[in-house]
Amino acid sequence: MSGAHQGLVRRDLRPVAQRPWRSHSSCRVRQRFETDLVGQTRTALEDLASNFADPTAQGPEAYAETVIGMDPALDWDSLVNDAVAAVDEFISALRLPLT
Repeated sequence: MSGAHQGLVRRDLRPVAQRPWRSHSSCRVRQRFETDLVGQTRTALEDLASNFADPTAQGPEAYAETVIGMDPALDWDSLVNDAVAAVDEFISALRLPLT
């Protein structure tokens, strides 16, 4: 599916702190796990970022397949792009310099 469904990722170019929907979940993660955002947790976050790096990566494609299975009327390109943007927003809001 990915070959026919490549699109541009919509990104809000404002700094994370100025975005109106600033990631509540990332704030909660920082509050709860601040001292644990190293080692295996950091590796898991790097893997998450990698798996959602672009619309053709395995994460957005798996997400889109799952959601379209529940509602076939949804748009594939929108789903994969939204998945990339959501993970990017989450990781950016954590303020962790990932490798």
